[in-house]
Amino acid sequence: MTGRWFQNDLEVDTVPIGDRALHYGDGLFETIAVRSGRPRLLDLHLDRLELGCHRLNIDKPPIATVPDGLQFAIKTAGFDGADCTAKIILSRGEGRRGYAPSEMTQPVLRIGIFERTSYPVQYYRDGIIVSLSKGRLARQPQLAGIKTLNRLEQVLAAAEHAEPGCTERLMMDTEGNLICGTMSNVFLVFGSSVLTPAITHAGICGVMRHHLLRTADRLRIDYEAARIQPDMLQQADEVFVTNSQIGLWPVRACGKLRWRPGPVTRRLMAGLEQAGIGECRL
Repeated sequence: MTGRWFQNDLEVDTVPIGDRALHYGDGLFETIAVRSGRPRLLDLHLDRLELGCHRLNIDKPPIATVPDGLQFAIKTAGFDGADCTAKIILSRGEGRRGYAPSEMTQPVLRIGIFERTSYPVQYYRDGIIVSLSKGRLARQPQLAGIKTLNRLEQVLAAAEHAEPGCTERLMMDTEGNLICGTMSNVFLVFGSSVLTPAITHAGICGVMRHHLLRTADRLRIDYEAARIQPDMLQQADEVFVTNSQIGLWPVRACGKLRWRPGPVTRRLMAGLEQAGIGECRL
């Protein structure tokens, strides 16, 4: 993995062998779009990071240092005023061997800065192809919604063989409910209303998902977070996915199912563009 990493305003290139993030995935992460040198939707990222610390019982996490630490890392890496991607990794820290964390463990925050990934304009204009993953997401309410360092379910799904041109894989939980993509949240449109999976037992509450629902409120578009079965894709008029880096991609195909980017999708894309998500500009 390329990029430049920083800890306490110092550049680093190693992780201590005793770090619990390495041994157990004991920590959290956030991936932030930086546009014109400014971290986008930072308040939502920090809210989710704080929720994750509460869920994992990480004591006294250095969340307050993130804004200044990000600006230092962005400037030092040469992206002051430019576009890039920032990744925050918050580890519980080093500790003794064994699952139970020591009371002496101190959280460690690291910030990585990477080149921005660019995507084809046709993903936004025409939509992407998705497939249904064979893998399943475990149902664990305590971890649902937050971004822990353990992403093995997504790793396995992303490694599956898929049809040519497939950009994303949609994932179900162990009860067969449609939850999300490997790197995205998913939305179905029925008429003029939007339906998205409820993230209560599995999946991640993406910051762009939050931002989009806020935009839907502003545009007076009806939406609901609910239980969704995969066969509901057959009745959907439009389908799209979101994440913090891409903004919104319409979905044009999943197996034999076909859609076109419809009026609700286009209206939400325009609303997101007006709300600062430049990727949605067509």
